Amino acid sequence: YCTNRNLRPPSLSKRLGLEEGTPLATTVLEYCYKNDELGDPMINETHVYAMNLATPEEMDTIRDYALKINAILRDYLKEANIDLIDFKLEFGRTPDGKIILADEISPDTCRFWDSKTKTVSVGILAMLKVHITR
Repeated sequence: YCTNRNLRPPSLSKRLGLEEGTPLATTVLEYCYKNDELGDPMINETHVYAMNLATPEEMDTIRDYALKINAILRDYLKEANIDLIDFKLEFGRTPDGKIILADEISPDTCRFWDSKTKTVSVGILAMLKVHITR
């Protein structure tokens, strides 16, 4: 799967020694190998190619989809004064080999902050679940 990071969440801040909650200069895409037994380890594109998980063209498609989805979600949420910290996307292939988004995008797969208070609020999550699922 692919995690899109827009602001520095605690995990990224701790791992890289960066100030938590500040915007990143660009969206960071982190890839993980979906395997529960291994704890879904983070991998890079070289790992993807070495393990024959995807071709360079497929990775280009995944990257393009991830960044486009990110832009749409960020713009939509910004109108409601909500910052999209990060979110997870899972991609797969159709039987004919086409790369597709293979899992839901929901408040359960995203992290949000109130744009003004920079805090997570139960109200934000409740509002998003009602609005998105309608």
